[in-house]
Amino acid sequence: MNRREIEDCFVFCTFFILLLAKGALAQPADIPFPALDINVRPGDSPSDVALTLQIIALITILSLAPAIVLMVTSFTRIIVVLGFVRQSIGLQQLPPNQVLVTLALFLTFFTMSPVWQKIYSESINPYMAGEIATQEAYAKAIGPIRDFMFSQVKDEELSLMVSLSDLPQPQNHDDVPTRVLIPAFMIGELKKAFQMGMIA
Repeated sequence: MNRREIEDCFVFCTFFILLLAKGALAQPADIPFPALDINVRPGDSPSDVALTLQIIALITILSLAPAIVLMVTSFTRIIVVLGFVRQSIGLQQLPPNQVLVTLALFLTFFTMSPVWQKIYSESINPYMAGEIATQEAYAKAIGPIRDFMFSQVKDEELSLMVSLSDLPQPQNHDDVPTRVLIPAFMIGELKKAFQMGMIA
């Protein structure tokens, strides 16, 4: 093909594309968009204010959810041990951090699956079906997590956190607040991870 034929072909293709585009432009533009409305107005009743506070609390919890999940599971222990194993082999960058974190996450899902299944069957499923209220769902959801943490934490770590929080010595597990149990569990997980890492 010579230059003239290429130019004619280009002009024809451009004309053809513009001809097709004209039909597309002629289509009706009645695309329904969903209405989105955000209003700030004074609350008419205490329930409006309570609903607003619940939404703010939910957004806060959702933003902290990954950290909360990492704090109350065995993820910390697993990732620290995997890091020690990588160092003991003498490899600084292999496997990469993303691989270690992914492996630690899946091992955490595996080890925590009985706890999550219990939470789903006793708390989430009945709550979604409307059989239990929000507070009862929370109590039933936090129970298996607390049981898991109590099975992993030692008395010395728990006593340390209780004494630091200026609480009276608890008589049983129900007397220990979750805000005291979580740091005790995390300290115990780090301690066990470093002990396991030193062995590796």
